[in-house]
Amino acid sequence: ACKYISNTMDSRGHPRLFAAHGYGDGDGGASTAFLPGDKLSTDFVAPIDFEFLVFVASQPGTLTVDGVPQDLEGADGVYRARVEAGIAGTQIESSVPVWATLESASTNEEQLFYGHNAGRNEDRRVYRVYVAQAASSVGTVASIVDGNEILRNGESLGMFQAGELWQGQVNSGDSFTADGPLYGISRSGSNAFVMAPGR
Repeated sequence: ACKYISNTMDSRGHPRLFAAHGYGDGDGGASTAFLPGDKLSTDFVAPIDFEFLVFVASQPGTLTVDGVPQDLEGADGVYRARVEAGIAGTQIESSVPVWATLESASTNEEQLFYGHNAGRNEDRRVYRVYVAQAASSVGTVASIVDGNEILRNGESLGMFQAGELWQGQVNSGDSFTADGPLYGISRSGSNAFVMAPGR
């Protein structure tokens, strides 16, 4: 768990922007390992069975995994927690915004695991995820909140509760929208790809 901060200021007195990319091993090369602080999440639903989940925050806090609390531990602005193997539909809440990654139980691929930041005003936002890479692949979309109508390419898939999953065939360019936060993954053979969030 690492946090990178720019110490160089631009002409307006703001920290300079920078990009980062990282990879861990062969089966995690497709994951996105870095997120800016304003894109961290507090509420998650696992869309597939997982080997593990890891969480990192810049402040201490508590994760609640299907009702069981677990502390984020660390020091000096880097706090972390690990959740061992679990099943699709597992719900996770964090008392502070966290970065997260998920490793698929079937492919052992690590994937960026984003959710919803419940501390922000989302009243006017439409939630959208895009299928970036798929060809008649298996897609799984998870609702992160109750009473969430999910649409695929504008067509309603029904009303979903927190932790409830939709699964079906997806192709590149498909989009899923909802009034509440959602998360999705497409899988083809041994490959898994996170659906790109509209935000």
